[in-house]
Amino acid sequence: MALKIEFMRKTNTQSVAMGLGLVLLLTTLFTQPVFAKPKVVVSIAPIHSLVASVMQGVAEPELLLEGGQSPHSISLSPSVRRKIAQADLIIWIAPTFELGLAKAVASQPQDQVITLLSETSIQTLALRDSGVWHEADHAHNESIDSHELPSASRADPHIWLDTNNAIKIIQITLQKLGGLDPSSMAIYQQNALKSIQKIQSLQQDNLQNLKGVKNKPYLVFHDAYQYFEVEQGLNAVGAVTLSPEQTPSLKALLAIKEQIQHQGVQCIFHEPQFRPKLVERIAEDTQIKLGVLDPLGADLKVGVGQWFALIGRLNMNLQACLNVDQQ
Repeated sequence: MALKIEFMRKTNTQSVAMGLGLVLLLTTLFTQPVFAKPKVVVSIAPIHSLVASVMQGVAEPELLLEGGQSPHSISLSPSVRRKIAQADLIIWIAPTFELGLAKAVASQPQDQVITLLSETSIQTLALRDSGVWHEADHAHNESIDSHELPSASRADPHIWLDTNNAIKIIQITLQKLGGLDPSSMAIYQQNALKSIQKIQSLQQDNLQNLKGVKNKPYLVFHDAYQYFEVEQGLNAVGAVTLSPEQTPSLKALLAIKEQIQHQGVQCIFHEPQFRPKLVERIAEDTQIKLGVLDPLGADLKVGVGQWFALIGRLNMNLQACLNVDQQ
């Protein structure tokens, strides 16, 4: 009888111990810290779109400059400053492009910043500053000491309009996110692969669709489309203005009209963020067609599809204005 009582006591003790062990295990499992997904902020909508395509299903990057806000001259709101200060990763073009963000980004740890124009895998083109192409004034803005500018300051910043660069931006983002959030790497990789395949398909469509207008001369509002023009082999022959924020002089306008006559320019493009009256007057005086091009896609829905819609619309609008034989 004593043996039986002792056995039952040991059994009960073991059961209690096992029960306590199970409770401890469950408590440990359910109280493990849940690591927050990386807070990523991106300067402009086309780059935000490419980054969002990698992060889809994990987290949503935040866009710093929305709609028609000019990256050259924006004044930062307190909320934008907070987003930058709290970010785990900041992705932008360069201080020579997003001037309004430059000081806020410079104050952050630089291992948390991707400056795309300084990435060695990104293919850059030099700013065009001869003849009818003028050097963009945002490379020489007095608000930034020229001694502090990276060597990339001499490069055209509109890198996202080249499909190969878009692929590189996705790959750079993927690599950085893998270090910040390795638990989600499989999702990031799958998303990146899908996006790259979609970009490659769009690249082929562009080459095919624009084949018929490759040799037709046209003018743009400002020199923002060089990467797209070079990739597609287009014949842009000049820009109306040095910078979107600057009005050309009377002398420059006369030179533009002379150029239109001598080179047989068929179309002149304005940008929707800026008043089109100047370009409209040139088109009316010279009897050439008027079109619209927008390097940022200011009115397009922000998110994963924005970059793809932007490139598709550039393709469509160029065809619509230059395909005079089909009208």
